[in-house]
Amino acid sequence: QGLIDYLNNLDERKDSIDPSYEAFKPIPVLDIYKRLPGTNCKKCDYATCMAFAAALSKGETVLDRCLELVAEKNENYLHLKDLFP
Repeated sequence: QGLIDYLNNLDERKDSIDPSYEAFKPIPVLDIYKRLPGTNCKKCDYATCMAFAAALSKGETVLDRCLELVAEKNENYLHLKDLFP
């Protein structure tokens, strides 16, 4: 029932919804990688920090999987947390 209610509500509001024509642009992998610890510790279940950055860029994982970065809570963490809430 939840999906039907959602679609009905969407249909009722269709005249007041302004579409966004801005294309989704993922954050470049290297921009993410530069802010990661670079230890390749595998605690995030990825073989390297580069692999983790690529997965994060594609939305396949979440930032908090990088336990070392979360533990540091430094400016790199805060910057990436703003990009990936």
